[in-house]
Parts: sequence; C-alpha cells; structure tokens
Amino acid sequence: MSEPWTTLLHGTYLYLTTLLCWPWPHLLFVLLALGNTALLISQPTAHALLLWLFANVFGVLGEYQMVLVGLWRYAGTEWGTLPSWIVWIWGAVMLIAVRGSSWIATRLRLLLVGQPAIRLTLTRLALVLALGYWLAVILSVSPLYALAYTTLGGLIVMRWHQSDDLLLFWVAATLGFLGEASGISVGVWTYSSPYFSRWGIPISVSLAWGLSAVALHRLSEWWAKPHPPSSRQALAPVSALKRETLFLLIISISMYGCLLWLWRTGALITALLVLGWLALLIDSPSPRNLLLSGLGLMLGLNFEFLAVYRFQLWGYARPDVGLLASWIVPGIHGAMPVLLIRATECLQGWSCSWHPLQQRELRRLLWWVGYLSCLVYWIVVMTQVAVPIAIVSFLIGAAVFLYPCSGRDVLLFWLAGITGLLMEWGGIRSGIWAYARPYFSSLGIPISLSLVWGLGSLLLCRFAETLLRSWRRVGHDERAGT
Repeated sequence: MSEPWTTLLHGTYLYLTTLLCWPWPHLLFVLLALGNTALLISQPTAHALLLWLFANVFGVLGEYQMVLVGLWRYAGTEWGTLPSWIVWIWGAVMLIAVRGSSWIATRLRLLLVGQPAIRLTLTRLALVLALGYWLAVILSVSPLYALAYTTLGGLIVMRWHQSDDLLLFWVAATLGFLGEASGISVGVWTYSSPYFSRWGIPISVSLAWGLSAVALHRLSEWWAKPHPPSSRQALAPVSALKRETLFLLIISISMYGCLLWLWRTGALITALLVLGWLALLIDSPSPRNLLLSGLGLMLGLNFEFLAVYRFQLWGYARPDVGLLASWIVPGIHGAMPVLLIRATECLQGWSCSWHPLQQRELRRLLWWVGYLSCLVYWIVVMTQVAVPIAIVSFLIGAAVFLYPCSGRDVLLFWLAGITGLLMEWGGIRSGIWAYARPYFSSLGIPISLSLVWGLGSLLLCRFAETLLRSWRRVGHDERAGT
C-alpha cells in the first residue's frame, strides 16, 4: 500500500476508535497503543520517533496545565484530570499531519513544475491567511493568552515560514479543528468558554494545533539530523568518563535535593525536576535515551495509576493531580531510566580502564556474585509476598533471569535497586509518600522495592533497545529494497 493511503488508513482508524470507544478507556488505551505501534512501524525513521516522543511528552504536559487552569475538561478521567488514553493522541496526530503535508507538498511540486509565480503566490497567500488568523486570535482572547500567542507564535513564524512550514500549519490546523469538533460533539471533552458556541470550541484551537505541529516537526528534525562532533565528544576516554561522572552526580544530587526539600512547593518542584530531566536528554540526545524516557513516562504513569488508585499500595502527602503528584512523572519515571542507564555505562567505562587481566578476572567474579545475588533476592521476595504478586514476580523474573544476562544487565539491576531504595527511603522519611503495608516497619518500605526498581529498569532498557533494533532493521530492509 502506498504511503498516502497508509497514512489515511492509520488516521481513520485512530479517529474512529477514539470517537467510538472513549466510554471504555482501558479498551481505548489498548487500541490506540496498537494503532501508534503500527503508525511508527510503517515508517521507522529517527525523525518519526523523535516527533512522536516530543509530541506525546509536551502534549500531555500541556493538557495537564490547561485542564488544571480550567480551559477544558474530559468526561472520563482515570488519572484525576486526564484520561489514560491521552498519551497516544498527540504523537499520532502530529505524525499523520507531518506525513500528510509532506505528501501534499510533493504533489504540488510535481503539479507546479516550471511555474514559480504560482508557487510564490500560493506561499504568500498561505502566509497572509496564517498571519490574519493569528491576529484575529490575539484580538479575541484574554491579554495573558494574547501575550503568550504573540511571543510563541511570533518566534515560530519568524523562524519557520517556508512553504512546507505553512502547508504543515494549515494541515495540522484543519485536522485539529475537525478532531476537536468531533470529540466535543460526542461528549469526550468540553471547553469552558467556547468562542464558537455552535461547535463548542475556542477560536484559538486551530492556531494551537498548527503552531505546535510546526515547532515539534522542526525540533525533532533538527534533533535527528547528524551533528559534527564537538570538542567535548572528542575528549580522551578517561576525561570523558570524568566529565560524565561529574555531570551525573550534579544532576542526581540536585534533583534528589529538590525532591526532599521543595516537594511542598507544587509547581516549583515540578518545573525544577522537568529542567533536570530535559538536561539529561539534551546532554545525550540519543534515540535510545529518548525512547527510554518516553516509555518510562507512559508506562510509569500507568503503573502509578494502578498502584495508587486500584490497589492503594502507597499514597502521596500532597497530591495535585487526583491522588498523584504532578512531579512524579517527569521527575521520576522520565528521568530515572536515562540516569540509571547512563550511570551503568559510566561504571562500565571505568571498569574498562583497568588492566586487561584484572578487568577480565574481576568482572567475571563480580558477574557471578551479582547474578547469584539477584536470584537469591528474587526467591526471597516470592516467599514473602502475597500469591498474586509472587506469580507476577515469578513470571517477570523468569523472563529476565532465564534470558542471557550480560554484565551490564546485572550492574543495571543492582544500581537501579540500590538507587531506588535510597530514594524511596529518603522520600518516606521526609513524608512525601507512604506505603500501606511496609515489610520493614522501621524503614517504611516493602521487601520487594529493590526488585521492582531493578526488574523495571532492566525490562525497560531491553524493550527500548529491542524496539530500536527492529526499527533500524525494517528501515534498512526498506532502503535495500528500494
């Protein structure tokens, strides 16, 4: 099937699935997850992956802030203020808009070959319409939102105003308007102060979708483009290890200190932890790290929802998103997987700087000690927890420990287990959260805590690396076939 028809099929599937299945959020979550997977596999490029991750992360954060200030609300919310399936919407819509506008741009170039005057006229017309619509929005909204649209919109339009950018703006604006109007008509969400009462949507909705699409597309395109190595990357191995070690220590201590001392500040601690999380990604923007962070955000949020809402395993002292704290997703589930895998590779790098004979013998000994310790701890946990949790621990542990484990895997397991234990203990001692049934009453933590952190980090890392290998293999096969 050709590319435009594949994109149209994916878009139709996601559109109809959302409109028909939104009363059943868990079913919709699974169906949208399958649709997003198919959409990514259809064109497994670095730009598509980055666009999908950026759109989902910034889209969900924007949704949370806008719902919090009361601009709109959802009919069904499993996460306090947001539905669980929202994590699959933004990335899919942006991918479909970018691919659709790319196909339209290609067709227009073929139709207007040798006619530069018509192409210039169409570009100017699209720019004038976009600027006119932008001005109408600024004059119609409150002064605060007018300032925000003026600043952000002005920067985006001045930086990216080529014909392809304008086409993407109008494609995303049209798709956003149609999707919003359809969702409002069936009752999925409602706006508090709609400008167009007939459709129930504000005047700025298409502008927000169009500007977001252009900014996210160009940002992911720049990030996916290969850059020449900097002087920092060309340092000697030991110097690079020292720099990496110092950076990870500063980031981890800063984020941990902010968590312990500023957790009562709400929005401030969220902003500081988001900055730390972004610093980790900007410093090492590899596809593996970006995918790890994105998967950690989505899977961690679902894990928090199940543990806090369904099973009441723990609770937060100052929740601000239903029963959850807003900083938990970017600060813990988004940053910790990247921080742990980078720290593991840093420790591996230091071990490789030893004498070759000492390295081989010592690493073999440490691998056996670490691997056997993992097995013993896993067996002890299964004998001390309830039967359902023991069964889940057995299945997950068997999938991890019976699979060939490298030295990196064992080191990641114990580093994540010990780091998670220290962080949880500090959070419990500070009163940030508390477990319902702690096994060690003096510490306030369950016996399975380090196992959860270790297995979770190891599974997440393996899953991300497997996905990247699959996408690269599919992309290589397609290029070889063409």
